[in-house]
Amino acid sequence: RGVIGRWEVERKKKEEGAHLMVPLREAVGPHGERVIVKVPFSPNDLLIWKQSAGAYREDPERTARVVKMVIKTQNPDWNDLQVLLDTIMDSTEKEMVFKAMTEKAREMIRLRLVDGTVNDLVPREDPEWDPNSTGGSRRLKAYQELLTEGIRNGIPKTLNWSKLYSVRQEKNESPD
Repeated sequence: RGVIGRWEVERKKKEEGAHLMVPLREAVGPHGERVIVKVPFSPNDLLIWKQSAGAYREDPERTARVVKMVIKTQNPDWNDLQVLLDTIMDSTEKEMVFKAMTEKAREMIRLRLVDGTVNDLVPREDPEWDPNSTGGSRRLKAYQELLTEGIRNGIPKTLNWSKLYSVRQEKNESPD
C-alpha cells in the first residue's frame, strides 16, 4: 500500500501495471502514465450531501440530482456509492432503489441493450471493478447511471388525493 497525500492507492502488481481502487481522481503513475486513484469522501462532504439531498421520500428527484452531481464531480466507486446511499437513505429506501435498479437492468437485458446478468449490472457485493481497465470503468459508469435512475424511480408514484378533493366545481361552472 502506498499513500500519496490524501490519495490512498491500493495496488495489485500485474505485468502491465498497478491495479488501483477508487473514488476516482486522475493522477500520474510512477512511469508517467495516467492512473486513477482513491480519494475517500470526507465526513463533512457526506454531511453536506445528506443535507442537500433532503428527505428521499419527499423529493426523490432532488436526491437523484444530488447523487448525480456527486457522481459527476467525485466519480465514486461501488463502495463509496454504498457509503453515500447509507448516508442519505434508510435501509428501506435503499432497498426500494435497488429494486428499481434491478427492474431497469432486467428491461435493458430483455431489450438487448446490454450484455450480462442482473447481478453483473446491479451487484450487491463489491464487484472490485478496476477503474484503470476499459471494462471496469465502463461497468462502473453503467452502475452509476442505473443508480441515478433507481433513485428517481424507487419511490412509487402516487396520486395526492387531498389535492384531487380540493378541486371544487363552482355553481356557475358547467361539468363539461
